[in-house]
Parts: sequence; structure tokens; C-alpha cells
Amino acid sequence: MNFLPAKVTGVSDAATTVELAGGAGLSVPVRAGGQKVGDAVTLGVRPEHMRLAGEGELHGEVMVVERLGGETFLYTQLKEGTMLIVQADGEIPTGVHERIAIKLDPAACHLFDSQGLAIERMQRHPLANLRRLPTRKAS
Repeated sequence: MNFLPAKVTGVSDAATTVELAGGAGLSVPVRAGGQKVGDAVTLGVRPEHMRLAGEGELHGEVMVVERLGGETFLYTQLKEGTMLIVQADGEIPTGVHERIAIKLDPAACHLFDSQGLAIERMQRHPLANLRRLPTRKAS
């Protein structure tokens, strides 16, 4: 997971709005809790939940391109120095030192408070609600 520093700029029952280091804002659907405007938080986003776009919340320079057949990982340095990994299609023509814009899906992002504890999301992943099946005794 990629971790980005952020600052809370708004809190509602439906989402917490944060400002990323580059100045972009993002409303992440998490439950209102102890976070307040001005609090430092960390935005977490997995490489597969980001996509390249003409416009995006993040902008950076590709430092390493790791082509793995069906997928490619772009190791990217953001303007403020933070490094992150973006997973893209294996056929993407993006090369080293190319500047890219990255779009985030707020529903796929996570927020962590200043202590590093996850702030509860509004919706849990469907697999998180599965119950374990009872184990059978060997006969």
C-alpha cells in the first residue's frame, strides 16, 4: 500500500475531506470519528486502485518501469518527493522520466489517524463479512 501525508479539511457523516501534499482535495468515505479539521492523517491507496489519467489528484515522474507481462508497475516520485507505486496495464507505453497524472478512487482509499490506526470505512469489502465455515471432525 502507498501511504501519503494529508491534512483533514472537512468532516461529515458521509466522508472526510483531505488535502494531499500537492494541494489536491479528496473526500474519502469513512465514518466520522475523532478527526477534526487541521488533523494530520495518512491516506493509504493500493497500487491497483490508482489509474493514469490526463488529469488527476497526483502528479509525478516515473523513475522505474517494471514490466511483468500482463501488468506493469510504475515507481513514481511525486513533486514533493514522496515515492509511490502505480499498477498499470502490461501494454502501457509509459517510460522512465515521463511525467504522469494519477487519478484516485476515493472509495478504494483508506485513512489512518495520527496514531496510525485505520478510520472505519463507510462500506466494508464484501469478503470481509464472510463467516468462517465450521470445521468437520475427522472420522
